[in-house]
Amino acid sequence: MNKLRYGWLVLLTAGCVQTEPANKKEFDFDALLDEQVSLLSQSGAVLEKSAMMESQGSDTTFLPTSDGWQKELELFRQMELLNKPANLLSFVKRDSIKDSKSNLRIREYTSATTPLSQMKIYYLDNINRIRRIEAVITDRNLLHMTQRRFHLYFEEDNQKPLLNSYGIDGYEKMILSDTVRYTITGHIDW
Repeated sequence: MNKLRYGWLVLLTAGCVQTEPANKKEFDFDALLDEQVSLLSQSGAVLEKSAMMESQGSDTTFLPTSDGWQKELELFRQMELLNKPANLLSFVKRDSIKDSKSNLRIREYTSATTPLSQMKIYYLDNINRIRRIEAVITDRNLLHMTQRRFHLYFEEDNQKPLLNSYGIDGYEKMILSDTVRYTITGHIDW
């Protein structure tokens, strides 16, 4: 009888053990970008955008719609590579690194086996007070190689990050052709 009670007790308590959700993210970039798109759209923020490829450049200033902001920030969603279940064990994480150039701390992720080779999240006091995110994504195969460096810069308003500028610079090298370099920057006027 005692064995039977013990068996039921084990079964009942085994069901109460809490485990971490399978979809837990290391850092939720999609949520951060969705929040920024919402804030930018609601505030009527103006975007000053510059693009340069080799020696050709263009500048434009406009008021993006919600869909426009979504498209502007779409490339930054590639940083979600950090959260793919297949990649989780590929990253080395270092946290609370002191930035030698400021009063910020850095959370750094590095990987030698994923396209997202490096990411740094600069923050003040805790990871929710983000000031800057930098990432390097490299894609290579037999026909081409591309490398992009992403930069997102934030201010703080009521304990929430507000995107104030961003940049992407990189290059593309196709087999049997020259390397093409480009830079895209955006400055936001709230």
